[in-house]
Amino acid sequence: MRTSEYISWVPHPLPFYQHISSRPALSIVRILGFHRFCPRSSPNRDIGAEILAGIEEIQSFKKGQKKLRTKALSEPSAPNIIRAKLKMSQAAFAAMLGVSRRNLQDWEQGRREPNGPAVALLRIAEQHPEVFSDLH
Repeated sequence: MRTSEYISWVPHPLPFYQHISSRPALSIVRILGFHRFCPRSSPNRDIGAEILAGIEEIQSFKKGQKKLRTKALSEPSAPNIIRAKLKMSQAAFAAMLGVSRRNLQDWEQGRREPNGPAVALLRIAEQHPEVFSDLH
């Protein structure tokens, strides 16, 4: 099967289309533009070898021969502390997080706890506030 057959579902050339390599997975990654966000993506990357290495790592972990790397994430500070550091109003901070102002007020007054993606966004806002200041 030729590479062009793998990407026949693409209706037209996309603006960030580069070239089609002999590896279909890499071609689709390039066509969709994901290579811009993946720093390890390169034309010489052997995805098959990386997958096999991952499978071997899992097998050695299951046998007790290897420890896997883990990283504990810290809990973010209270939303009102993070908001004060960013010098934002409740309305602006709630809009930035994509939650209602009432939700934010409930978090700040202890009536509710943020969960899921909200916790992740609060952690980012606390540890990398420049990300939020760059948003429009």
